[in-house]
Amino acid sequence: MQATLFLVHGFEERDEDGRLTAKFAGDHFIIGYHDSGEVTQWPQFVISESSIAIDADTLSHLRGKTLTLKKLDPSCDFSPDLFSEILVTA
Repeated sequence: MQATLFLVHGFEERDEDGRLTAKFAGDHFIIGYHDSGEVTQWPQFVISESSIAIDADTLSHLRGKTLTLKKLDPSCDFSPDLFSEILVTA
């Protein structure tokens, strides 16, 4: 498996009972994993001492921007049991 960075246009997560546990309405980035064979042609970058593959569409969205961790507002955007920051561009 290869670590990958990709653009996401908002998300919602729900628990097993269907209750909303996390929500973010804006564009943000997620680091996930893909089968190495699927991403062999993607450019590789070292971010925080890890090799991460990034597809062309995500790279074009990142061009000229800086990745930043944004602290989420605990009153409306997330479940504090899950996470408190999200990766966005500035």
